[in-house]
Amino acid sequence: SLDGSSIQPSIGLSAVYNFDGISNSDPEEFSLGRGDARGRLEIGIVVNKATGLSVNTSTFYDGIGVDDYVSYGGTVRVTKPLY
Repeated sequence: SLDGSSIQPSIGLSAVYNFDGISNSDPEEFSLGRGDARGRLEIGIVVNKATGLSVNTSTFYDGIGVDDYVSYGGTVRVTKPLY
């Protein structure tokens, strides 16, 4: 922008694949069995002001592709240089 500020959106998709299966005696405690996979979607935005102030926010949803696992959350980080 004209004042030196910027906005940076981001998006990411990752996958987890379980090669070995479970080694615990209670398989009901685990969501992924041998050969199962799940996906995670993360989106975010970073706003940088010309003054040096930066605000970074992101959120994620994990458990895409599996019925018995859901996880979600987010982060907010505010950075201001000390000068």
